[in-house]
Amino acid sequence: MMCSIRRKSTGFTLFELLLAVTLLSVLTTLSATGFFKLSSYWGDILLTQRLNHRATSIFSVMALDFENLLSSEVTGTGLRGQRGNYEDNRRFWRLIFEDDRFSLPVEYSTGNEESRDRYLVRYEIERKEGDLKLIRHARPLLSGPDAETATDIFPGVTGMRIKYFDGAVWLDHWEQDGMPKAVQISISIMEAMRDDKHLSRVRTFRTYVN
Repeated sequence: MMCSIRRKSTGFTLFELLLAVTLLSVLTTLSATGFFKLSSYWGDILLTQRLNHRATSIFSVMALDFENLLSSEVTGTGLRGQRGNYEDNRRFWRLIFEDDRFSLPVEYSTGNEESRDRYLVRYEIERKEGDLKLIRHARPLLSGPDAETATDIFPGVTGMRIKYFDGAVWLDHWEQDGMPKAVQISISIMEAMRDDKHLSRVRTFRTYVN
């Protein structure tokens, strides 16, 4: 008597292979999507850190100027602030940037306690062919405009908004004799080639001279 023995197949069916390929494709797509999202997330974090660092640097320089602010009664000139806007036409839309500027007299030590230099410092945004920079200009107080030099340059600053507190209300400009009680400065910054990413920061500086 002969018996037939069936051997169990150890291979994969076509359906199983197609199912495995489909699952592998789905997992690969999900992994790639998650990777790109994570990379974009970390990229945004690093960008924000860089912009925050730049804003901190700008406000640190301004803070030193306000700490060394001179009285208008001593220098004959005080803080001056002008309100301005800049219109940027890009293709099918129009962008309006705040373009305030201000100047103030300061006094810095030269290293010798008995010798101190006085300067007129001016902040403004320079816009040339899309290259945006916040520039700190300085010149000796008794010198003419030709003696002015750019001492600090901060790239990517798209706007600056300044308000002046006279003790009762906040004003958009300051052309008065004497100093405001406080100055509030708002700046907007972007990274080069990333005009879709902006960061805005605000700092208020007290003045302690007349």
